[in-house]
Amino acid sequence: MQGIENVALLRNDDLFRGLSDDVLGRIGELVVRRSVPKGTLLFSQGDTGNSFYGIASGRVRVSALSPEGSEIHLLELGAGDTFGEIALLDGGPRTASAAVSENASLFLLERRHFRKLLEEENELALHMIERLCERLRWTSELVEDISFLPVPAQIAKRLWLLSQDFGTDAPDGRTLRISQADLATFLGLSRQAVNGHLQAWRDAGWLKISRGKLLIKDPQRLMQVFSSAD
Repeated sequence: MQGIENVALLRNDDLFRGLSDDVLGRIGELVVRRSVPKGTLLFSQGDTGNSFYGIASGRVRVSALSPEGSEIHLLELGAGDTFGEIALLDGGPRTASAAVSENASLFLLERRHFRKLLEEENELALHMIERLCERLRWTSELVEDISFLPVPAQIAKRLWLLSQDFGTDAPDGRTLRISQADLATFLGLSRQAVNGHLQAWRDAGWLKISRGKLLIKDPQRLMQVFSSAD
């Protein structure tokens, strides 16, 4: 039964979506499921990478250290997301840290098992190349945003993307569970800069601010902020 559940998770995941049932079944047989409590550090930046993770439920925060030693939150991942694919393929040091931010059910795929399957399945090898190229494009877009978009456009775009990926439906919009401090750290901006724009958008009726949460009431307005800046 668990093997069937593993295949269902893999089939709906961006990294494995599109693979044949036969290949998905072989990967599913290698997956180990774990329940992990909030606050657990899964791995630290610089650790040797030997496994790939997927999230069945809960949330995981991915962060990295800046050259000055401050923590920058890169991603907040939820159900259906995966992480650790770089280490899965090259076995090198982790490029970021990952910690469970909400009690999670995770599935784990070890590199030593996956590598053997990758050598045997041409379909899987080609598929992984295509998916990693997609991730590279996403990373390049993020770097471009930081380099070229003005601060309000950076904030609006990241809020809009986070609300689409991790927000939950509410009667008057989408609720995003992130604090202003975390959003500022995620963007590499000062909290004062982020707070000033959020307050302005709150006054305009685009969003509602509460402790640890943001309610995105008018996502189209946010989209206009960053679309007009491109």
